[in-house]
Amino acid sequence: MSENLEQQKPFSTWWKHGFLIVILCLLAMNIHTLVSNLKAGYSGEKYGNMVVVTMLLLNHVAFFYATSGWLSKIMKVFAYVWLIIGGIYIYTR
Repeated sequence: MSENLEQQKPFSTWWKHGFLIVILCLLAMNIHTLVSNLKAGYSGEKYGNMVVVTMLLLNHVAFFYATSGWLSKIMKVFAYVWLIIGGIYIYTR
């Protein structure tokens, strides 16, 4: 049983850090796009992608990095609240 857990740990470490890098790259790209759109006077939907990426980031941090203690509970509540707010924002746009 413990041998099986040891085999899964490297995959979960790669997933945890690799997906965080992907999310941060998406966040940087969306910030760049948002700034470009604001300078150009873009009149379409500007913040939808930022809301989605922020939802991904908060959920990833809450469930992969903050795993125990009071910080974990606060992060999970915050991630769920932002998930609801983001879902409402996306649905109403």
